[in-house]
Amino acid sequence: MPWDAIQAFDLVINTGKISPDLAMPWVVSAAKALALSPATGKPTTRSIEVDSVLAKAVSDVLRCKATHS
Repeated sequence: MPWDAIQAFDLVINTGKISPDLAMPWVVSAAKALALSPATGKPTTRSIEVDSVLAKAVSDVLRCKATHS
């Protein structure tokens, strides 16, 4: 699926039209709502396999010590 395919996203906010300051509470609210009533039987980000080489490269660039599984 192309990275910009609308079907790949649950929430899209055009920050060219909506300021990040306004978009941030929308994203937080959507994440909280999803946590309260997750869709069952549908794929989530938890099902994504982390590429360990890519994760290390990103962590190195960002100087991040987070462990991704």
